[in-house]
Amino acid sequence: MEILDSSIELIRILFLMGAIISILYKKKYGVTPGGIIVPGILAGTLFVSFKSFIVLLISTVICWTIYRIFVSKHALSSRWITIICMSISTLLGLITMYVFRTYGNAYIESSIVSLVIPGLITISAHKYGESRIITSTLLVTALTGSAGVILASVIPKHDLTSLNVQLAQYTPLTLTAPFIVIPISLITAALIYYRFGIRGGGYVIGPFLALLIFIAPLQAMCISLAVVISFWAMKLIQKYTLIIGLERFVASLVMGYLTISILDYTALAVHMNKYHPSPTIAIIAVAVLTNELCLQPVRESLIKGVIPSLLLAYIARLAV
Repeated sequence: MEILDSSIELIRILFLMGAIISILYKKKYGVTPGGIIVPGILAGTLFVSFKSFIVLLISTVICWTIYRIFVSKHALSSRWITIICMSISTLLGLITMYVFRTYGNAYIESSIVSLVIPGLITISAHKYGESRIITSTLLVTALTGSAGVILASVIPKHDLTSLNVQLAQYTPLTLTAPFIVIPISLITAALIYYRFGIRGGGYVIGPFLALLIFIAPLQAMCISLAVVISFWAMKLIQKYTLIIGLERFVASLVMGYLTISILDYTALAVHMNKYHPSPTIAIIAVAVLTNELCLQPVRESLIKGVIPSLLLAYIARLAV
């Protein structure tokens, strides 16, 4: 679907639709289709590059095989299984990025976000079984893709591409030296959990946020404000509803979408210098940080998790 090449809005809508359809599927059938963000990313990857979609599927099979042979025999907590699967997945993704030279194209952000997909699917397969996850993931991905095709056909192209045209004056957010900074981020996440038993703020978002602090501090401050707004909005929602778990994360994704979209238009309105737009990584950053601040004690999460993670990512950025 060529329209994805020129529509940040459609990429974001496709991503959110995948998450919403996933949570509806989970409520109906009790199975998370590979992970909340998986179908949206898979659908977007399929539209942009069929080769990348096939590589993702092959990487998933390899990740699951490695897990079954070397990890499943050990009695590990669910958090350690998550860290290990994410590490295997990301390293496999970095290898395929290097082999196929996908790094360096206009959608490096999408390529890096997709690094976690094999790990998320493997985690779901561990929990629900291979056959159920294969069926549910492919089905929800197909539904998400079909919804994307319908939207692209009914919404005028001008409306879908206007944001891209306006943001063309800015350089897209592109991660420097991912083959170095992302493994450091993974190691940091593992050490934080080992030492403090808490989540460190995501597995791949740390390097992106550290990069923004380095090259666009005002944008980094705006994203921090978006996290604060999203956090208090979620606390208010939780006060009057029973929203928990995956539903809370999907709501955090919606808050991330709203706040980052507002930030895009604000940057355009005030002609913000050194602004670096991104289709989804900033949304994921807001959602992950919001979810983890809601899940864990705020002070402990910041002091022992988020801040050390960002600090080490920033030091790694200085080094490269």
